Amino acid sequence: KIPPEATLHFEIELLKWVQGDDLTGDTGVMKKILLKGDKWQSPKEGDDITISWKGRVDGKEFASAEKQVVSLGKTKMVEAFKRALLKMKKKEKCLLTVTPQYAAADNGIGSPPTASTPPETIEYELTLHTWDPIDDMTGDGGVLKKVVKKGEGWKTPKEGDEVSLRVLGRKMNGDQYLNDSVTFILGDGSICSGLSKSLVRMKKGENSQIKVKSQYLEENRIGHPGENVTEVLFDVVVEKWAEISVIDAEMGCKKKILKSGTGYESPKDLGHVTVSITGKAGEAEIMNDSHKSFRVVAGEDAVPWPVEKAILTMKKAEESLVTINGSSLVDSGGKRMFPQVSNSTLCEFYVTCENFTKVLEPFELENATDKVDAALERKNVGNTFFLKGNLQLANRLYSAAYELLKDIDFKDTKDPAFEVANTTRLSVILNLAAVRNKLRKFSEVVPILSPILSTFPKHAKALYRRAEAYYGLKMYREAIADSNKAFGLSPSEQIADLHDRAVKAQKSMFQKEKQVWSSAMNKVMGDLYEDKPAAKPKEEKPVEQVPEPADAIDGDGISEGGKGNGDQGEVPAASKGEEMEIDDSKRVEEIN
Repeated sequence: KIPPEATLHFEIELLKWVQGDDLTGDTGVMKKILLKGDKWQSPKEGDDITISWKGRVDGKEFASAEKQVVSLGKTKMVEAFKRALLKMKKKEKCLLTVTPQYAAADNGIGSPPTASTPPETIEYELTLHTWDPIDDMTGDGGVLKKVVKKGEGWKTPKEGDEVSLRVLGRKMNGDQYLNDSVTFILGDGSICSGLSKSLVRMKKGENSQIKVKSQYLEENRIGHPGENVTEVLFDVVVEKWAEISVIDAEMGCKKKILKSGTGYESPKDLGHVTVSITGKAGEAEIMNDSHKSFRVVAGEDAVPWPVEKAILTMKKAEESLVTINGSSLVDSGGKRMFPQVSNSTLCEFYVTCENFTKVLEPFELENATDKVDAALERKNVGNTFFLKGNLQLANRLYSAAYELLKDIDFKDTKDPAFEVANTTRLSVILNLAAVRNKLRKFSEVVPILSPILSTFPKHAKALYRRAEAYYGLKMYREAIADSNKAFGLSPSEQIADLHDRAVKAQKSMFQKEKQVWSSAMNKVMGDLYEDKPAAKPKEEKPVEQVPEPADAIDGDGISEGGKGNGDQGEVPAASKGEEMEIDDSKRVEEIN
C-alpha cells in the first residue's frame, strides 16, 4: 500500500498530436483546414467534382493529381476522400491524417503503395476546386439532372401549368434525334416522364442536361428515341411557363396567369375591386368593361360567379385568362347569365385586376362597435345568399360574422353597444344553425347553440334548431327533449312534426336493436341447447299503437314569445322583421 503522506511522480511522453475534426468518430480520418472555402454548400453523392491531391507516407510523397474530375460516390476512391469531400466547401484545401483502415492499398484514387508493413498514418493534401450538382430525380439513377445555367427566381412549374421549352435530344453515341421548341400542359402525358419529372425542379430560363434511361422514355411521347435505345441525353431550356390553377372543378373554371401581379395580397370577401374585363363566347364578345368596380362575394353579380371566384385569387396588376363552359355562366345564386350562349361553348374572360380595397381582419377591429358593424354587414349579405339558395356562401358569411362576435360576453349592462352585440350575435347564431342544418353539417350546430341555451334555456327557436341537429345526428332522445321544450314555448306544426318523426325514429331504432340482440341470443342459446327441441312460441295479441297527439307535448308555462318567470335572463328582443322562417320558401330573418 502507498502511504497517504507519499508524493507521487509521473513521466508522460506525448507520442502524437493530430489537430482537426474527427470525421469518423475513431480518429481514423482527422481533417485540418488549410484554406477556407467559399459559401456554405458542400457536394453530395452523385455530383461531378474537380479535385487536386497529394499523398504522403512518412513524409514522402507517393502520388498526386491536379484538377482530377471524379463522380462522388461512383468513382472508386479511398474512404477518407469520400468522408472529407462531403463536408468540404468550394475552393477549400485541407490536410487529412488517415489510418490505413480508411486508405487501403488498391482502393482507387488516393490509394497508398502496397507495403509489407502498413504505415501507422497517411497524410493527404486535398483541394476541392468545384463541382456540378447532379440530382437523381427518381432515386434509382434513371433520371439524372445537371444544371448548366441557373434560372430566375424561385418558382418552378407544377402539374397543370403550361410550359414552353427548347429541347435537344441525343443518343449516347452522339447522334442527335430531337431539336425542337414545344409547348404543352405539364402532366398531360405529352412528354416522356423523364423530362416531366425534371421540369418540376427547373426555374424559368434554366438550362440543364438530363440523362434518362429507357424506363422513363415512354413510346409515343416527346423525347422517345425509338427502338433499342437504353439511355439518352437531353439539353433542355425552360423558356417560359404560365401558371394554370383550377378555380372550380365542377364549373370547369380555370385561371391562366398571363402577367404576374405585385405583392402577396388578394381581394377578400366584401372588398371593392376594380377590374378591366373582356369576355368571349367562342368568337362572340359578351363583355367589355374597363375600370369596372364592384364588391366581391356581396351578391352584386357584376360578373359570372366563376369569374368572381377567379378574381378572388388575383394579385394587384395581375392579368389572367379565365376559361369556363357556357353552362357555368351563372350568378352567385345559380341563375343563368348570357342565356344566348350555349352550354357547350367555351368562354374566355381576359381580366386585369387593377386595384382592390383592403378588408380589415378581425384582429384589426379596435372595439366591439366595429366588430358588430362588420358582423351585421356579413349577416345581411349572408341573408341575400340564403334567399338566392346559395347555402355555401350563406354559411361562409354567417360563419365570418359568428367569428367576429363569438367572444363577446352576454353581460347585464346598460351599454347600448353590448345590447346590440348580444342581439346581433344571437341572430347570427340562429341563422348559422339554420343554414348548417340545411347543409347537413349537424355536428357543427350543437356546439354553437348549446352555449346560447345554457344562458337562455327557454329560447324556442334555438331549441328547435338544436333538435333538428340532434335528429340529423340520430340522437333521437335529445331531439325529443328539445322539441318537447320548444313546443311548450311556441307550439307549431313544424315542431310537432319534428317531435313525431324523432319518436318514430327512436322506436324504429330500438326495434332494430331488439331484433339484433334477440337474433344473437337465440343463436347462443340454440348452440347451448341444440339437442333439445325448441318450444312452440305462444300466440300474442298485437298491441295497439296509440299515436301521441301533437298537443300532448308538455309545456313549461312559457308564453309563445319565449319569455317566462324562470331564474334566467330574458332573450334579447328581436326587431321587427327579424323572424327567420324554417321553410325555404319564406324570408330569412333580418336586423333593421
